[in-house]
Amino acid sequence: MSATSPLPPIEVNETSSLLAKTTESNVRHVLLGLVLVATSSLAFSTMSLFVKLMGFNFPPMEIVFIRSIIQFCLAIISCWYMGVFPWGEPNLRKGLVVRGFAGSVGLALFYYSLTKLPLSDATVLFFVSPIFTAILARIFLKEPYSPFDQAASVVSFTGVIFVAQPEFLFGARKANPSDIDSTQRIIACVTCICGSVASSIAFVTIRQLGLGVHYMVHVVYFGGISSIFSLIISLIFEPVKIPSTLNDWVGLSVISISAFVGQGLLNYGLQLAPSGPATLMRNFDIVFAFIFGITIFKEIPTMNSLLGTGLILCSTIGMGIKKWAGRR
Repeated sequence: MSATSPLPPIEVNETSSLLAKTTESNVRHVLLGLVLVATSSLAFSTMSLFVKLMGFNFPPMEIVFIRSIIQFCLAIISCWYMGVFPWGEPNLRKGLVVRGFAGSVGLALFYYSLTKLPLSDATVLFFVSPIFTAILARIFLKEPYSPFDQAASVVSFTGVIFVAQPEFLFGARKANPSDIDSTQRIIACVTCICGSVASSIAFVTIRQLGLGVHYMVHVVYFGGISSIFSLIISLIFEPVKIPSTLNDWVGLSVISISAFVGQGLLNYGLQLAPSGPATLMRNFDIVFAFIFGITIFKEIPTMNSLLGTGLILCSTIGMGIKKWAGRR
């Protein structure tokens, strides 16, 4: 090429810069989502800790009511501040009511189990929910439920048996300061698993509603419906106790605020992060539960509980990673 020859035109891909920025933005969104989900785990673990502490003095449904009414009020204020209509689109409200009611039932059953079981056992059993979510997603969302998922479900339910430790399989348990008798333990474990199923229904509903619902609207419906549900159950079945000391008010306030923060962070984080990595972050709940249980309540887990926890963690994490890898 001579010195006087014109230089060849430089091809400029006008979309390359945009794509790079979009990819970078997506990565930031995913990382932010994971951080939010992990932080929600700490908030929920703090909530569980104080539910167990306050459960020595207050009935579970009353704790649910106080937590829910404060959460509802905070969510309404947040919607007003962010300029979000709190009731959602008219065509989505039925789904939001289902999400709120299922979440309310799951919450009530989980709180009951927290007052009866060691903190770590109740948390682990409640975290079987990804298994139920996969089954329900297959039924209602027509998502795949592969042989791997089926095997993971069997492993997870085997873990449930090791955590529950029914006496007819494992014999009498060694004495533990927080132990209840075998029959009460089985009832509490079944209650917790039923709560996990209800939570899975709520989670599948959130996924079905998708990004068309602002994350704070979910918190509004959850808090509002849970307030009504828990108030009715509490008035019918439980004696009402009015908080009378500063410790009572502080403990109940911590439950309410940590639950509100956890709900907001989780709902927003799940909309930003893929389900597989988000599942990994959510399992920090179990880590915090073991730490709180051992250090505060002196609840030393048995080898069977540790084995069951390992089986449940492996199965839920495996399912999450597999689903995430399949979507990439």
